[in-house]
Amino acid sequence: MTIPPESIRKFRVLINTVWKDKGITIPRIEEWVQNFNGASLDEDKERALMIKLLEHFLFIGADERKELSRSLFTNLCRDLTAYPVGDDSSSAKKIISERLNKTRFAAVGGPSESSTMILYEIRTFNGLPNSIIPDLENLLEQVERGEVEYIIFIDDFCCTGQQVKERETKFINNVRTMNPNIYIGYRLLCATKSAINNLTASKLFDSVDASMVFDDDYKSFNQNSVFFKDREKDLELSKTVAHEYGRSLWCDKHSLGYKGSQMLLGFVHNVPDNTLPIFWFNENPEKWCSIFPRAHKI
Repeated sequence: MTIPPESIRKFRVLINTVWKDKGITIPRIEEWVQNFNGASLDEDKERALMIKLLEHFLFIGADERKELSRSLFTNLCRDLTAYPVGDDSSSAKKIISERLNKTRFAAVGGPSESSTMILYEIRTFNGLPNSIIPDLENLLEQVERGEVEYIIFIDDFCCTGQQVKERETKFINNVRTMNPNIYIGYRLLCATKSAINNLTASKLFDSVDASMVFDDDYKSFNQNSVFFKDREKDLELSKTVAHEYGRSLWCDKHSLGYKGSQMLLGFVHNVPDNTLPIFWFNENPEKWCSIFPRAHKI
């Protein structure tokens, strides 16, 4: 089966816009489509369904990421100062400057995590000093000296909230032991609504927010999935295909993304493992041609 002309037109637009930094070409897409060889349905049917799914893939390119980062920082300043977004008065500028002087930022996870890069971009976009992002040991010392009133953790994506709790609970508990009144927030480019709700309920952070929030309708094969509007009959068939190939690439438990997350999301810098593995799996190029290869952490 060849890619239909109308799909090729859509892909060319994506290649020249949001996909422009990924080096994707029509031949690359054709190679990815050829992965589907009739393991679950008729070969042509599998390929037609997966082409449609690729058309709906939510990709955050470099320009989109920059806008989400700007939105994150703008909304953070509003939350820390109670001034409305866009207020350019001298009083607003003064209190924002005062609050930022007492604020420190931290990336979730280690140096190899994408959150470190997002944090660097936020700092450079907004002309913030290097001192606003100390290493964690230095940050604890500053908290102990009473120099910090606000700590903001930065991340690109959160699907469930479990991982950030596992990584940061110990550090946050240490901070709160030194200063129980310190404000600790978590800000993201993108997050699921369920992750925000779970983290808010846990009370690990004083506040949790994201520039882009996905509800359950953004799960690929949810009953009300936004990706299958007006073609509900294709939903279960597409799920069958994604599961069959996903389990052969990873395993049954994660065939539709980590713990069945069913996301259809990728960033220019990486693809979360919550996304369907048929898009990002690249551990065995001879077995599977990835369309959005995932960069594995060091």
